Amino acid sequence: MSPYPVERVLRWFDLDSGWLRGEEVLDVPLPELLAAFSLPPDDLMINVYPVGPQEEAWLRPRIRHRLDRDTFTYAVEARHRLDGPDGPE
Repeated sequence: MSPYPVERVLRWFDLDSGWLRGEEVLDVPLPELLAAFSLPPDDLMINVYPVGPQEEAWLRPRIRHRLDRDTFTYAVEARHRLDGPDGPE
């Protein structure tokens, strides 16, 4: 098991090129994310989860980024926080 905590991020990708254009760390407890994405409670949510209209509506009041489906596609992904459990190395 990794000593680095996992965090979930919303990432947005350019519709035309598919290039990553930005990301925002989600400050939402995992059980809430699991419910929003209709995932079982034992899912670790460590894959890539496309954001559809239902998830978008749930995310809107919880994020700073203004969702724009005419310009971007969205996904929630996991990443390790590189500062580790005890702060920066």
